[in-house]
Amino acid sequence: FMSRKEIEDEIRRVKEAVFDYTLDNLETFSSQVSQIQDREPLNDLRRALESARDLSNLIRLFGHQDLLNELDFKQLGRALIIVNDRISLLNVQKALENSADTQGLVNIAIEDVIFNFEKIREEELRLAAEDCQALIKRARTAFSNNWDPDDPEYLSLYDAFLEIMRKQSIESMDMLELKASEQGEINRSLEEILKKIEELNRRNRLIMDKFHGNQKAARVYKKLSTYDGGKIGTPEARYAIILQATNSLDEQLLHNSGILSSEGYFRGQVQKCIMDAFDSTSTDICLDALNYATEQLYDEYIKDYEGDE
Repeated sequence: FMSRKEIEDEIRRVKEAVFDYTLDNLETFSSQVSQIQDREPLNDLRRALESARDLSNLIRLFGHQDLLNELDFKQLGRALIIVNDRISLLNVQKALENSADTQGLVNIAIEDVIFNFEKIREEELRLAAEDCQALIKRARTAFSNNWDPDDPEYLSLYDAFLEIMRKQSIESMDMLELKASEQGEINRSLEEILKKIEELNRRNRLIMDKFHGNQKAARVYKKLSTYDGGKIGTPEARYAIILQATNSLDEQLLHNSGILSSEGYFRGQVQKCIMDAFDSTSTDICLDALNYATEQLYDEYIKDYEGDE
């Protein structure tokens, strides 16, 4: 808790921290804040505004009603929302520029961060921007629903999606200069990406359904189907091989999950299960293909195991 003198001292500090900004006009304040590229002054400003919010609660709690006139606490609360939005936008822009993790942004509500509809005056542009916001949300959901983020097709679509997000986040800084036709072009690009990722997800669901929801098996099946050393058997044979191998491994793990902690032994068991499956389906396999199939299935089990630790 703070004494009255400490509250008064903190009020003075808040006044000093926000003095350079035009807080009696939030539109001007928003324009001032939108020009800040460095997070440090924004964080300083946010701390001062958060302190004002806390002071308002303390003043009411201790009954120092006269101190409520020292600051326009409601206006400072609105200003805090503007500052938080600006910081969120800068964080998204940074994430877009450093998107090494292909899943890094699909759980962020990018569409809520990028758009500030209060700045959009033209009705046609506002409607196009709202369409874009909805499209981004749908695309983000579609990407997050994909269970094979290492798929080259997924990576290509995700990179295209991020490129549009970079463009949109930059242009959203000044929506007044963005034409409705330009926003419409962005929307059409998003619609095309959305169509493709939803189609990829549809095909993925077909494969996963074949394996009764087993994503590990489905991912390995996909990789064997696109093995650059040549096709490994027919689709039917590949399906039978992966199904038999995973069933055999799952049976072993059911009785002794500890074998996963022994890398050499478990890798040998994976290879043995795959060799047995190839033999039972009378499918020819070369050593390179055998090693590739072993590594893919081994990696899937190890990732699953390490993820559960």
